[in-house]
Amino acid sequence: MLVSLPRAGPASEGARRPSTLASGTSRDSLPELLREGAGNCLVLNRRIRGPIPSIIEDDERGMARGVEKLIELGHKRIACLAGPADVDTAARRLAGFKDAMAAAGLSVRRGYVQRAAFDEAGGYESMMRLLSLPSPPTAVAVSSLVAATGVLAACHAAGVDVPGYVSVIAFHDATVAQYLTPALSTIWMPLFELGEAASRQLVDLINGRRIPQLLRMQDPEPRVIERASTARPRG
Repeated sequence: MLVSLPRAGPASEGARRPSTLASGTSRDSLPELLREGAGNCLVLNRRIRGPIPSIIEDDERGMARGVEKLIELGHKRIACLAGPADVDTAARRLAGFKDAMAAAGLSVRRGYVQRAAFDEAGGYESMMRLLSLPSPPTAVAVSSLVAATGVLAACHAAGVDVPGYVSVIAFHDATVAQYLTPALSTIWMPLFELGEAASRQLVDLINGRRIPQLLRMQDPEPRVIERASTARPRG
């Protein structure tokens, strides 16, 4: 997300400049937009090439926390629905998954990393591919809460019990997670604090003060919210 305010100037000129811009992939044309005069800006929970400052969550640590919880429950065959390859947040969450697996001395099996769009269909299709493997995972860490709803739907369609056959944990927490069937275990991230810090940095920019090129939110730390979708593996 690009967050910006117009530079000082005539009201009519400032009104033509964007105030916010959703930007998710490495193919977005932010440099061109900045050349058109986007004003004081920073990138929220994204990193892009160029001089634009960024403020991000500690996505690596968040995903690692989720995987560590699955390992604590006794899972070893753990898969990851990693998100699109050209999305910065997806890359960081995949890195956290791999870090946690390596730290526990666990290998990532072939086919256990699936690229899923951050939507229900992406989660559904990727989970179906995982279930079709000769040795399916006993647990799945999903990089998106929305994609995780597709994961649960795929398990239901395939007659696979959650968490009896496979445990599911999803990145980010939202109220809807507790009303899914089963209630979904999630990785809580400090979104309010992220927005608050971004607002402070934007004010600093407007007032001509220097801000860090990259700020990673690490306080409060991410945490796992356990619900009914995670359990010890069978047997």
